[in-house]
Amino acid sequence: MNSRQQILITQKLTVGDPAIGFVETPEYTIEYYGFIGLGNTNDTVIVTLNGVEDVPLSMMGMIECPIESLEVTSINKSESEPAPTYVGLLVFGIKKFKTLF
Repeated sequence: MNSRQQILITQKLTVGDPAIGFVETPEYTIEYYGFIGLGNTNDTVIVTLNGVEDVPLSMMGMIECPIESLEVTSINKSESEPAPTYVGLLVFGIKKFKTLF
């Protein structure tokens, strides 16, 4: 039993992970609406966003847009940043429950 109608969810996404998009089950739906880059300042993530291939994203700022599908296709790591970090995206979504009981 769940007493909430909706909750914020996050998911890390990097090269090799399957594309994410709208999810519907008998119990809930998930709609993704935004993402932020994870990595060093000069790293770049290349994605396929809503069917548009080879979209380069920097590590600067959050992007909010309707997400029908999102997949990380490649990563360009900066040579000037010595610290090892996870490079990818942190994707935000809303999980909406279909029933409270």
